[in-house]
Amino acid sequence: MPLHVHIVPSNATPDRLSNYGGGCFAGLPTRSSFKKAIKRGEIFINGDPGNTGNTIHPGFKIEWHEPEKKPGKFYHIQLNIIYADDHLV
Repeated sequence: MPLHVHIVPSNATPDRLSNYGGGCFAGLPTRSSFKKAIKRGEIFINGDPGNTGNTIHPGFKIEWHEPEKKPGKFYHIQLNIIYADDHLV
């Protein structure tokens, strides 16, 4: 599980986690994607699970525990060749 960390800068104004987080991490570019990560339990604030209503203050550490990507499914399908051209590869 890759870990990504963001420290809230000292000039940030207090805001809800769901409003602040969009764009903090390259893999979560929008507020919507960040909110979905919160609901999946991937976002932590100072080591505690994040909630959309948490208020973020300067100096807080926001962590994103990015889940491992699962390989796609492989389907073995029998295909019948109905036409083969001799001069094309």
